[in-house]
Amino acid sequence: MTVIGLASAQVGGLQSYTFLLMPNDARVGAIGGVNVSTAGKDVSMFVQNPAALTDSMSGKVSFTNRRLYADVAYNHVNGAFNSKKIGGTWGVFLTAVSYGDFKEFDHLGNSLGTFRASENVFGITKSHKIGYFHVGATAKFASSSIASYRSNALLLDVGGQFVHPTKGLIVGFTMKNAGFFTKHYREDLKGKLPFDVQLGASYKFEHAPIRFSLQTHNLTRYDVQYLDPIRNVKIDEDGNDLLEEKKTSEKIARHIVIGTELIFSEKFQARIGYNHMMRKELKAEPIKGGAGFSFGFMIKVYAFEFNFTRVYYHLVGGNTMLTVTADLNRFYTKK
Repeated sequence: MTVIGLASAQVGGLQSYTFLLMPNDARVGAIGGVNVSTAGKDVSMFVQNPAALTDSMSGKVSFTNRRLYADVAYNHVNGAFNSKKIGGTWGVFLTAVSYGDFKEFDHLGNSLGTFRASENVFGITKSHKIGYFHVGATAKFASSSIASYRSNALLLDVGGQFVHPTKGLIVGFTMKNAGFFTKHYREDLKGKLPFDVQLGASYKFEHAPIRFSLQTHNLTRYDVQYLDPIRNVKIDEDGNDLLEEKKTSEKIARHIVIGTELIFSEKFQARIGYNHMMRKELKAEPIKGGAGFSFGFMIKVYAFEFNFTRVYYHLVGGNTMLTVTADLNRFYTKK
């Protein structure tokens, strides 16, 4: 949900539309929540990197549903189609997030009923192939509603991929959510768009059914580590407070996401991922639980793919993502 307020030494706090950085389908969620270097026939991947859109995705549609904490509902639908009239394959998607009902009170504490909050984004994607390179762009219109307050923004994603001609190597790069507000909640209190730069590589081993992905995010800011001044205090021999110091290794690790896919066949795959920044920010002390880890699997039946994922954010339990993809080409024959 959009947050307006003051903050320091943290990545969040002043950003609007942070839901744009959430994984849009179960596959991405299972391999860590960030992936810009996977291509092929998976129609959901062009939302992560517009360069991933290919002709093989044409005629496919995908729907994702997930229930977050406090009954927050996340729904996403995307598809790709080929049109000779407007040229080549295009991708479109729509994401809707509903935060539910909230109780409203005046400054004296009198109940004024309830209000709703929601955010949405619509995007359209086009890509182009140049030899072993793919480039693409996505134009997006985002809107947010909190009670009587409204906000709108126009955004642009630009991405590229290098697909090795003989090896199972793909390298991807994406600049996400560059743009501007067309309307603020309040002109005297303006938010900030969640601009992000991501770089990653995926490799499918030639003689093993494994695809390994190494992704990086938040590349526009080196230090994304936040140390709680209350929780991260140690006492020296003289009884003085010693604040924990930031380590270079930790600063680097918080940019890294690791994912692994086990490709047993075209009809069944298993996945696991690890997001270090998520684990460090959401773990509980002294019991860390499974925060930052995720796993999932895919089952294909005829023209349908069913993707199931569990993502762990906190000790309270995991979050479930379900994505269903349909290949509409299987239901009709072109003349």
